[in-house]
This record gives sequence, C-alpha cells and structure tokens, in this order.
Amino acid sequence: MKTTKEEKSWIMYDFANSAFATIMIAAIFPIYFTQVAQSAGQAGDYWWGIGTAVATAVIALFWSLIGTIADFKGYKKKVFTFFLAIGLIFLC
Repeated sequence: MKTTKEEKSWIMYDFANSAFATIMIAAIFPIYFTQVAQSAGQAGDYWWGIGTAVATAVIALFWSLIGTIADFKGYKKKVFTFFLAIGLIFLC
C-alpha cells in the first residue's frame, strides 16, 4: 500500500510533535520553569500546575468550537497556521 503525500505529511507532523512533547513539554519546560520561578522567590511547582490547568481548561472548553468552525468554514489550514504561530511565539 502506497501512502499519499498528505499521509506522509501527517506522519512527519505526528513524529515531530511527539518528540517535541516528550522532550520539551514533559522534561525540559517543568524543570526550567520551576528553577526560574524559584529564583524569583515563588513556588515554581505551584505556578507550573496552575498554568497547565488553565491551559488544559481553555483547550477543553473552546477547541471543539474552534475545530467545528474550521471544518465548517473551510479554515483548517488557517486555524492550524494561527495556532502554530502562537505556539512558536510562546516557545521563543
């Protein structure tokens, strides 16, 4: 069975996203954030937990609506690109 160009693109995206999530989000960000927050005299673990909880709640509340609008209006690529840009900005 031969894979299409679109399938190869999604496979590469999933591969890169999985590596990013494993290395950056699960291992490096929590350690870095807690050290930076603790050096500022705050409880880094507490604020990391609050930030993660708020981000998860926002995603849970709004992503179905955003996904529906993107599918219905035909804005899949624009929505994807917008959130990719937001992610890159905050990563930097």
